[in-house]
Amino acid sequence: MTTLMGQLSGYAAMNLGGIDASFTASAGINRFETERRIGIGSYSGSTSADWNGWHYSLSAQAGRDIPLGSWVLRPEASLTYLSISEDGFNELALDNTAPELALFVDSRTTSALTGGASLTVSRRFDRTDSWWLPYIRLGYRGDFSSSPGETTARFGPDGNPFTLRAAELPSAGLLAGFGLAAGSDYTTFTFAYDADYRDDYVNHVLRLVLRMNF
Repeated sequence: MTTLMGQLSGYAAMNLGGIDASFTASAGINRFETERRIGIGSYSGSTSADWNGWHYSLSAQAGRDIPLGSWVLRPEASLTYLSISEDGFNELALDNTAPELALFVDSRTTSALTGGASLTVSRRFDRTDSWWLPYIRLGYRGDFSSSPGETTARFGPDGNPFTLRAAELPSAGLLAGFGLAAGSDYTTFTFAYDADYRDDYVNHVLRLVLRMNF
């Protein structure tokens, strides 16, 4: 499968009496292209399809830095809503493939509202013309609501419909991460690792960011 995506995002931040808050909104369109190969005993065939989709998300974060000597504690809370939709599509039977093997798939939408809270502990080390800041983070994330992904399809235009349901992930889990930020008057480098631990599920995220000022 090939997926092409375009997205437009907006960001705003403000300080509310010592609490810094940020808001992000994103919307995008997706283009999907796929070719499915079929093998049944000595029989082989293939189908192709292309269709569109779209997605949008809204998120808000709020936190506060609490200095403790050379250390900084940062409690933070976040809320994110994400929705993903795809148009229905019909596969095209290629070459001598039987039309009855082409899938006819209905449109589908899935969404989730997720919230989390974390505590980050960091320490800043200043040098003459640079600084660096290591940190660790612990937190908790949970799904307030979600609509499970369901795909309804049929083989051929007159086939009997069937529904596939995505496996449900645990609704809450532990967040853990660590990182290092360093910079000077001209550049900022950030390395960050975060993990979302749930029953029988772990999601890892690794970020490397380099910013240069001109």
